[in-house]
Amino acid sequence: MDKFIFRKRNALSSGLCDSLIEFYEESSDKKSNPRDYTMLQLLLTNFPDIFNPLSNCLSVYKEQHSFLENLFHEWGWSNEFFLQKYEVGQYYKGEHMEHGAYEYDCRRILAWMVYLNDCSGGTFFPQQRFTTKPKKGDLYIWPAGWTHSHHGLPSKQEKYILTGWCEMYKVT
Repeated sequence: MDKFIFRKRNALSSGLCDSLIEFYEESSDKKSNPRDYTMLQLLLTNFPDIFNPLSNCLSVYKEQHSFLENLFHEWGWSNEFFLQKYEVGQYYKGEHMEHGAYEYDCRRILAWMVYLNDCSGGTFFPQQRFTTKPKKGDLYIWPAGWTHSHHGLPSKQEKYILTGWCEMYKVT
């Protein structure tokens, strides 16, 4: 069964993952989130080393699910993404989806995540009975809607991830 969850091993190089963790640790712009993590809010256009591999993987995802091209005409990467850090034992506890009713999330089609380090705490998709295995550089892409609700799992190590979305572009 195709779970519509795409994984690309080593989508980002080990060196790039290490440099993103270092960038995070050196940043003074970190924000605490009430969901038990800290994060940086960043723009994808400022990180071509991330954007290019993501785009290659999205092309593969679109080839595997060609109906997406005809279903949504004006869509692609959301420029905003997050670099997140979870301390030992922290995780995103609430089951949720990435598509919602707010201006910022109502146009989301796909979600993506990259693990920046190996750790024990993955992401669980209950309806697919699937748990990610966090490996440095691995990218996951999945539908943003209710069919792919998910939640984090606690880790015995610090966990660093990138998260972002693909969305329909606003028609003006």
